[in-house]
Amino acid sequence: MTDPDYQRITVRDLLQGLLPDAVSVAVWGLDTTDVELEAEEREAIRRAVPKRVDEFARGRATARFALAQMGWAPVAIPVGGHRQPVWPDGVVGTITHTGDVVAAAVARASDVSCLGIDVESGVALPPGTDGLILTSAEQTDPAPVHGLVRFSAKESIHKAVFPCTGVWLDPLDVEIGLEGTRFEAQPVHQRADAQEADALLGDLEGRWTAVAGCVVSVAWAGATGA
Repeated sequence: MTDPDYQRITVRDLLQGLLPDAVSVAVWGLDTTDVELEAEEREAIRRAVPKRVDEFARGRATARFALAQMGWAPVAIPVGGHRQPVWPDGVVGTITHTGDVVAAAVARASDVSCLGIDVESGVALPPGTDGLILTSAEQTDPAPVHGLVRFSAKESIHKAVFPCTGVWLDPLDVEIGLEGTRFEAQPVHQRADAQEADALLGDLEGRWTAVAGCVVSVAWAGATGA
């Protein structure tokens, strides 16, 4: 088994363990190697560099496999105005890329109201980036891996919150508290336009883990009344 295979298997197992049973997870290279794109997907990346085209194609193929596991027929996943995936009606979903890992997670909106996942390679933030990502309070944490964990958590939160609210929270708008393998998020901004996103932060379940040279985080909220 190659190192990329080991990392992919590890990431899939971790995501499945961190997320609720209602979420379907797939990882490129394990669950699919199909790179067929729909016409509207190809149009969205016609000017992209080859690396981005490859990432995009793998992400869409992996997302379609995750949907198929829920009984969904193959469907295009277009690109929204902020470059986010546009999922079929009744579905929430999220895609992440890092190194050799491409993963997708999807769920029925009747089970999960919002969903975000993120995988980051490494065990610490790149030098000199702390002030762009971490609040002053977060920077006092002495564990280097916690900087990357907080960045990954903020990425998962963005992927969960933006599709539900249309509010783009910057990394310094949110502060992450870590307790074991759980995380909580609270707003630390003065933005009048982010009230809906701030309210959703309080409903999110956050989980993370670090293993096999990467950090994995997830954030989701259950559907109202589910």
